Parts: sequence; structure tokens; C-alpha cells
Amino acid sequence: MKSLGVGLFVVLGLTGCGASSSEEETSSSDGTTISEGSGKLSLDELAAPTDFPAMTRSDVISHMEGNRWDFLATEAEATTEEVETSEDDPACMNDPFGAATIAAEGETLTANVNIDLLSCFKTYFEQEQPDVTVDLSKMTMSVYISQTCVGGDLSAFNGKKVTEIESVPECDKNLMLVNFSSETVGSVSNEGRTIDISAKTVNAVSTASNEACVMTKDGDNYSEDDGCIEISKSVSPDVDGSNDYVKYTHKNLKWVTSDKNSWYTSGRIDVNLNAWSGSVTFRGADINPLYTMKYGADTINGTLTVPASSLSLKVKAMGQDMIRNARILKKPR
Repeated sequence: MKSLGVGLFVVLGLTGCGASSSEEETSSSDGTTISEGSGKLSLDELAAPTDFPAMTRSDVISHMEGNRWDFLATEAEATTEEVETSEDDPACMNDPFGAATIAAEGETLTANVNIDLLSCFKTYFEQEQPDVTVDLSKMTMSVYISQTCVGGDLSAFNGKKVTEIESVPECDKNLMLVNFSSETVGSVSNEGRTIDISAKTVNAVSTASNEACVMTKDGDNYSEDDGCIEISKSVSPDVDGSNDYVKYTHKNLKWVTSDKNSWYTSGRIDVNLNAWSGSVTFRGADINPLYTMKYGADTINGTLTVPASSLSLKVKAMGQDMIRNARILKKPR
């Protein structure tokens, strides 16, 4: 199922994140420090960059077809073999939120946490990348997630560690908000080349005003109030052509529960992809949707097909942003 439909537990389970229930910092053996978060992202942080690189037709087609998972209504559960991992990844990326706990009161669960990965990554590069000189001043992740189960009582989950939570009850009406950001600042030198790194990524599932999306359930049938958006933003002011902005706006989406990869039964998702815009129109759970993307006089029409893999790139996106930044540091360009 999609994370919005199932709620906070799925997001926590797949991204491994939780929230500190107090303002005290918690440190793990790998050097990760978890502390109380600073709350929701500002609207400025969710706004599109002031400039971003031009995208060719092939770039747009590659995004739409390469990110078909983004447009699925339901997803098969990913197996361990399908999750992208690397033996070269720093140890702190395995479970950066393992020491965190959930805050819950009444019908609402909340995750509000900042994670400092600087010490872990410094140790990693000193031990595993001796030929690369890395001078990092900041490497952080910030997560704010809230789920409200209208009419339910989730208070029993208060203070529990993420690893202690096996399931959260589904409700007939769910309010869901996800805000994630990561930031890396520093420089890296290799083979006589040095580059400065200043990169920030933002992911969100919310309304345009950064409030919770509303999803309702009636048996196996689901629907979502208009106005829910998904944002993925990457900004690197020191690197030309590195800014990217993706925004999906949900319109009258309906779907049916399934343990397979399936499409929405009706509705559409409007797409903003840097300067391109368009939409994906759904025609049934088992009917491949049509998409149209436009930029000026240039128009692309296509059809999305069901991914063979059950691996959700969207679910991976939050944690993988930090991994991507780490891998960039290995190879100065």
C-alpha cells in the first residue's frame, strides 16, 4: 500500500525514522546524534528554486518512465534483495533513527527529529576513503511526520521506539503529513582537485500550505481530498545546473486496496518537472495511465506501464538523498 494510505507506520518502517520524545540528545555507537526536531518545513523551503537546468525531451521521458512507482496507487512489498544498498555506505545510514522514540497523544502520532551524521561520516571517510580528503562542517537530516487517525486512540504508542511498533491501526479517515530535509556542507579533495559542497534536499507530502493530506477509507476503497501534493527538491547553489524540482498535485484520486502494483482507479496527478508541466490521467487499476508533458511548443505524450519490481523509489528517496550526497563526496568532479 502507499504510505499515505497506510499511515505513519509504513513511512517509519521503510525509512527507519522516528522522533525523540524529549529534548535530550541521544547518541548511537556509530556517532549519530538524534535530538528534538524543529517542526514543519517553512513554505519557502518547499518553494521551487529560482533557477533550474533545462530538460530535454529524453530527460522528461526518462523521468516519467523511470519513476513509474511515483504514480502507483498500491505497491507490492519490497523484498530485502530489491532494496538498493551498498557495502560502501557509511554504517550510520543503515539505521540513523534506531535510538529514536515516537510521541503520541490521543488520535495523533508525531515524529519530530533532527539527526546529526557529521561524526559518523567523518569517521567513515577517514577509515574507508583514505585517498579522499573530506572537510565536512555539516551533515544533517530533519524529519517531521504526523498521522492523525480520526476517532482513534494512538496514545499507547507514546514513548515507544520505532523497532517496538509492529502495526498502527488503519482508520476510516487519516490525516497525513511528511516533511523531510537533508543538508551537506563542506569540501572534498581528491587527485589534486577540490570542490565545495553545499547541497540541500527536501521531500514533502502535504497540502500547498504544508498541512496534512486527508484520506478516507470505505472497505477496500480509498479516496483522497483534492490538494495533496508531493514535492522533491534538490538545491546546490555552488554547482551549476544542479537544482531540480518535482511537484505532483493530486486531483480526485480514488483507488482500491491491493498487495500488487496497481494504478489509481480514477483521477489524475498534475506534474511539474523543472520548467515542464503536464499530468498523468488514470483510467482503472489495471489500465496503464496516459501522460502528457509540455514546455512551450514542445509536447510529449506517453503511457506508463506497471513496474515489474516492487521497489518504491519514492519511499527510498528520503534516506537515499543523504546516501547520494555521501557518494558524491567520494568522486570530486
